[in-house]
Amino acid sequence: MPSVAGSRFDPAILPALVGEARGHGEELYFELEQIAVPTLIVRRERSFLRPEQVGEIASALRNVRVETLTGAGHFLVREQPVRLARLVIDFLVLVRGLRRNYPAIRSV
Repeated sequence: MPSVAGSRFDPAILPALVGEARGHGEELYFELEQIAVPTLIVRRERSFLRPEQVGEIASALRNVRVETLTGAGHFLVREQPVRLARLVIDFLVLVRGLRRNYPAIRSV
C-alpha cells in the first residue's frame, strides 16, 4: 500500500466508497442546501470529479467559491501547499469581510 505522510491508502476501498456515494448521493446533495456559511471548494486539475460535477455541487450551496489548482494531483496539500494556503487565506479574509452581512457566520 502507498504511504503518504504516515497514512496508508488501500485502493481496494474505492469500489465501496463509490457505491456508498451512489447509494446516498441524492441525500447528500440535499444536505448541501442546508449549509448557510460561505464555502470554499478547492479541486485539483487532475480530479476524479469533472468540472460539471463540481459545478453541480457548488450550485447546491448558497455562497460558494470554487478554485482549481492547476497541475495538482491527488495530494495537493503536499504538492502545492503554498498555493493552497494562499487560496484558503484569501477566502478567510473575504469571509471575515462578509461577516457583518451574514448572521450565520458572525461568530466564526
